[in-house]
Amino acid sequence: MKSKQFEKLYTMDVKQFVEKKGKLSYLSWAHAIRLMKSVDPLFNFEVLWGEFLTLPDGTMIVKTKCSSFVDDCDEPITHECWLPIMDHRNKAVSNPDAFLLNKTIMRCLVKNIGMFGLGLSLYAGEDLPSDFDIEKATNPKAARFEKMVNHFKTIGESEQRILAHVGKKSGNDLTDQDYADLQALFAELKAAK
Repeated sequence: MKSKQFEKLYTMDVKQFVEKKGKLSYLSWAHAIRLMKSVDPLFNFEVLWGEFLTLPDGTMIVKTKCSSFVDDCDEPITHECWLPIMDHRNKAVSNPDAFLLNKTIMRCLVKNIGMFGLGLSLYAGEDLPSDFDIEKATNPKAARFEKMVNHFKTIGESEQRILAHVGKKSGNDLTDQDYADLQALFAELKAAK
């Protein structure tokens, strides 16, 4: 069964709250908690102090746990999340001080909240190159369209061809039926090549 709350949180427009530090984009913990509480006033989180891990090289991993009452269920859904203590370059730090510990706990909390859907698309870029496009990360329609364009590029077709075929000016205007038509066109063109 698909969670309505997950979909609501995942599709929530967080662009106005996204901040940049260097080449990285992130959602601050204050905005993440406020937005989460606006959807679920009973949302709760905890720092799992006893479950922190110190590795042989002196680096540490913190752990948080978040609970949310999803879709009016009687029992909360709980997710746990881990994150290494990192510096401003996102490199693990040996023997971290209290300041880095605090920052990492809050980063871990936001990542944990992402498991419920809020801002989750930002984490899709963790392993992407530095030219990562925040618009595509926070706009599911743009990401879906880009995926379709990439399929067409594998057979030598262009974005303009896709839009012309369905009579639209932008990928954001495409409907589910347009995508079905484009999938059929893709199969037809691929078979012809």
